[in-house]
Amino acid sequence: MGDFEDVLALACRARSSWSTLQGVVVSWTHLARSMEAMRRANEGRGGGYATLYGPGGPDQMPEEQEGSTRIWIQLPSRARSESHHPGGPGQPNWEHIIVHDGETFWSYDPHNGAMTNGGDKGHQAGIGVEAHILDAATLIASSTVELFGEAEVLGRRGLRVLLAPRLRSVLTNNNLQHLGHWIECPREVILDAERGIVLSDTLLLDGEPFARTAFTEIAFDIAIPEERLTFTPPPGEEVRNASEAFRAHQPQPLHEVAAAATFTVLSAQDVPNGWTLRTMRSEGMERPPRPESVHLHYSADDASAQVNVNERSVEATGYDDFSPDGGNWRTESRGARDYRLWEPSQEDWPMPRQVTFEDHGTRVQLMSSDHDLDVLLGFATTFTPASTEPPTLTH
Repeated sequence: MGDFEDVLALACRARSSWSTLQGVVVSWTHLARSMEAMRRANEGRGGGYATLYGPGGPDQMPEEQEGSTRIWIQLPSRARSESHHPGGPGQPNWEHIIVHDGETFWSYDPHNGAMTNGGDKGHQAGIGVEAHILDAATLIASSTVELFGEAEVLGRRGLRVLLAPRLRSVLTNNNLQHLGHWIECPREVILDAERGIVLSDTLLLDGEPFARTAFTEIAFDIAIPEERLTFTPPPGEEVRNASEAFRAHQPQPLHEVAAAATFTVLSAQDVPNGWTLRTMRSEGMERPPRPESVHLHYSADDASAQVNVNERSVEATGYDDFSPDGGNWRTESRGARDYRLWEPSQEDWPMPRQVTFEDHGTRVQLMSSDHDLDVLLGFATTFTPASTEPPTLTH
């Protein structure tokens, strides 16, 4: 057999070559090169990539980031992971615990609190590390393979393999959809020569590493203490149902949403003929912190155009809208209101054009890729407080 067949056969062994695994996986990222790799990947798909920076903008971003995850896995269906990752500028470090037992998972992090899916198959979660680290067969099957020597990792013999993106075809497109942006980049992988799992995975951009995931501790087939595979919430934490906390909200009539909201809901008073409005309200939550919000979706009946509107109280704090930071914003005044307008550059595509304003104690954000800014601004000027009374029949 050739390199491809040999390496793929070894990777397939990872599914049955061990019964338990304990270890520590460290992830490293060079942020500038990582963003450039993502930009190129999106560009290759015919799109662009808009970078959203946290507080302080790009000047406050570190050059590199590193995090770690300790894992315990007992096949076929029990696992625990404890992850520690640095926060962004001005943000706390991220810590996350997740425990699996069959279809049921429990999780805890300071932001979301303690949660479980209660066995709901429609609401699942990962195990804390990228799946291809433990089962690389799909990744390898979607790549060209060059075997170029051996390496020792943690006292274990490994095979060094260079993977490059395989040309897309009807046979590989479905696989590629599950592997994320980084399938577009070459990568150097070290496969455990006995077990077939990935001991180290380094992604390359112009020959330079921009991301690496590697084991720094690993042990196979050692009994895992029961307490490691059991979830115990921190003292005082209530375990909530994740499906309820993140449930999809159903549309309601505009007047019902306006009556239920604790802030003034604004809506367009001049809607084009042949357009439909769908309205949804999300209640505020303490864990994860999320303010009460209202979403209006205006769309043409022939699906030729749409405008999405997000609203919340201007007093809601600690919440970041999905809005670009930095430049390209301009301000215009119409009547008694000031409007902020944002036009995406070619690199920002496919982000929509945006218009934001504040009125009656409400922050309103309009977004559309189907209308130019002048049209979107004109639509925004028609927004007034929505009625809390049901519409009356007329003849």
